[in-house]
Amino acid sequence: MANISSDVRNYFKLELLLTRSHDPLRQLFKNRYSQFNGGQIWNDTPTCGTNYLTNVIKKNKKISLTKVQNISVSHGDSNEWDLTTINALLIFGDRPKTLNAAEIQQLDEEDKSLKQLREIRNNLAHHPSKSVATVEFNQLWTDLTAILVALGDIDTELDKLKDDSIFKAPTQVINEGNVKEASRLNSLGTQAHKDGKFSEAITLFTKAIVLPGVLDHDRAIFFSNMASTRLALYEQQAGSIGRFEIEDSKDERYRALQDAKKARNLWSSWWKGHLRVGKVYAALNEHEKAMNSFERALALDPTNAEIKKTLDENRVIHSQQLSHNDLNPELRPMSIPERLKEKQQKFGTDPDDTLLALRFLGEIDPVVADLTQGHRYEHGDIDVKQNYETAARYFSKAASQNNAEGLYNLARLTDLGLGVKKDHKLAQTFYEQAAAQPPMYSKLKKFRNPGVAEAEHALGLRYAEGIVVPKNVQTAVYWYERAIAHEYFQSANNLALMYYNGIGVQKSLDKAEQLFEMAAKKGDAIAMQSLAKMLLDKNELQMAKIWYDRACEAGNIITQNHRPMFEKLLQEKQQEIDQCPLKTVKRINATENVTELCQGKENVDKQTDQSHDNDYSILIEHANRVEHRKWQSRFLQASDSSFRPVAYITRKPRVPQRTVKSLLGLKPITIREMNPINDHVYEGYVLSVTIIGEAYSWKPSIHLLIEDEHLDCIKICVYGFPEDQGEYFTTKVFRIGSKMNIINPYLRIPPSGQIPVVRVDEFSSIMMQSESEYIVNMCRCCGEANALHACSKCKQARYCTKECQAIDWELYQHKLICKKQ
Repeated sequence: MANISSDVRNYFKLELLLTRSHDPLRQLFKNRYSQFNGGQIWNDTPTCGTNYLTNVIKKNKKISLTKVQNISVSHGDSNEWDLTTINALLIFGDRPKTLNAAEIQQLDEEDKSLKQLREIRNNLAHHPSKSVATVEFNQLWTDLTAILVALGDIDTELDKLKDDSIFKAPTQVINEGNVKEASRLNSLGTQAHKDGKFSEAITLFTKAIVLPGVLDHDRAIFFSNMASTRLALYEQQAGSIGRFEIEDSKDERYRALQDAKKARNLWSSWWKGHLRVGKVYAALNEHEKAMNSFERALALDPTNAEIKKTLDENRVIHSQQLSHNDLNPELRPMSIPERLKEKQQKFGTDPDDTLLALRFLGEIDPVVADLTQGHRYEHGDIDVKQNYETAARYFSKAASQNNAEGLYNLARLTDLGLGVKKDHKLAQTFYEQAAAQPPMYSKLKKFRNPGVAEAEHALGLRYAEGIVVPKNVQTAVYWYERAIAHEYFQSANNLALMYYNGIGVQKSLDKAEQLFEMAAKKGDAIAMQSLAKMLLDKNELQMAKIWYDRACEAGNIITQNHRPMFEKLLQEKQQEIDQCPLKTVKRINATENVTELCQGKENVDKQTDQSHDNDYSILIEHANRVEHRKWQSRFLQASDSSFRPVAYITRKPRVPQRTVKSLLGLKPITIREMNPINDHVYEGYVLSVTIIGEAYSWKPSIHLLIEDEHLDCIKICVYGFPEDQGEYFTTKVFRIGSKMNIINPYLRIPPSGQIPVVRVDEFSSIMMQSESEYIVNMCRCCGEANALHACSKCKQARYCTKECQAIDWELYQHKLICKKQ
């Protein structure tokens, strides 16, 4: 114990002081129970607990307890309740309306202390280093002692806990005979455990525990051993059925938790007591609480390999649960034929064409053949049985050539222990090597290098959770931003959560919404759910419903299960708006946003010095604009004799588009109302847009950039026009500033699954608006008419201000298409 730093000692002294609050809080609960229930006594019986759970907790939406906490309440014994449970019951419990002013004032004062206690407890619990510097320690000690004294404790008794006695064996009167007998029973129990006789072992440990005159540290060992045996008995009982939900206090895991906590309380500076509590929480699927206990154990024994390994394992599981990957339909495991079939259904891509493209890539880059085989053995194929070991060998072969995709997939299998020995540190090395590769594919510069962005995302997750590496939210932000820049949009969802909660970055609901939208538009079903919630909070009910529906359609199980609840909230919001002027509602929302921003102060110390001024709305709204200019640039280069001609490839539309002779009866639709991940013709609708990017070619289609009333922009590909009039349409009809209506618009999702486009196959479905609607000399940046300034180089682009010109040049990359006239 001499090697424990003073800062770690400070942490555990504060934890001991917090534990001290348990008894006065129990007594306070019993006093209030009697006060609120006409003098009834809480007698710590199951009858009392079950009635309270049924008649109070389940009817009070403010009280949110875990399954284990609910069981502890129903069991009735308040000695088994943790601080979080007691605090929740006290703070959020309903008060009777018959209280007088003095009683209400007394309760308010008590609640103030309870909330302060909860805040200190939460800050300590989520302190990953489990160390507190002296200045902070002294302040927290002062605050805690004041709270405890207010709850009835004695300050002179509390002062005695401030020394290092917690790290020394207590002085106790022992009974030598009982000590020897307890040791004998413990040895017999340990052997019975090894022999698989778990019930017998529990009986022996129980006999050892109840013997008087035995040292607390010895009893802590007996309780820890019994907790371990109870977990083993549970595993034996579960058998082939596997893990199941905890139902009552007779569950061996619940009993193991009580034993493990007793071991920890008897010897709070023993690392194994905290490790045992963590393992029980992990068995109960409460991994955040498990991590807290494992971190405490590691703080007490920093070099212990067993603790480090267990903590890393738990962090991996916790990270997977937070990401809801098991609920994300995009990430569900599928065989190769299933993937090809899904791609055909979504994008109309012939499976034979996909396989042909893979063979072509294999000729360009031999490593692709190893990757293909790796995927076939990982997922299974028509003539290949799933075999993780063989898959790992192929990925390893690709990885040996510094191939990013091979490195990433080998890292993933190593992380999960599939086909290779599980090794989180080695996986970290592979992830880092993959992330260090060029983001663009060396053989085909236009294409993203698979594995790079995925590895960057994985590194973001690991730094966010502290898996193998020290937890560092600023570094997590860095890796997420890199992954987003390299078009891995699942990172946008994770970064959005950080902005939403103010973790590692300055809290920003605007940036959170922008990032959720970015991820949602790329098909992330979890982000769709989060975006719907944010839009609901902002009273943008129509778009909230649209995104919630999309999340359900995308297979998000959570949204599907909670749809009735969401629709009820939607209805309540609509009633609120109907009864309240919209300006007032917006003012309330603005106030709430400011309040939430102010409440993010607890995370200020975690934030990086960088400002993170990224305007993600630019990436969302104008990615199409930049992409269109890149396409234009490639055409301009191809038109130069020094470049090879561009090879144009097009496929027949997956679904036919029909037109009508009149706009009469058609419903208006905007770009944001079209599902960006669903290849679909919107029959019975009309899309009204303005052309903001000209076409340089008409073979095989006319490519334009269009913008709707919300300033959302998207690329449009026009087919079906007379080929001999291509130049006329691109120069005289489809001019920048021209407005048009597109009947039954077809949102086409390319086979790559990346940026959707509006495709027009029935040329007559385009109706140009009258010349009077034409925007003369439209500013290339903001869209205002009669822009006075022209680009000095190309003489074509016009701008209303120098600021607009600077934005168009730097942000929208006008330089890609600017040619001297």
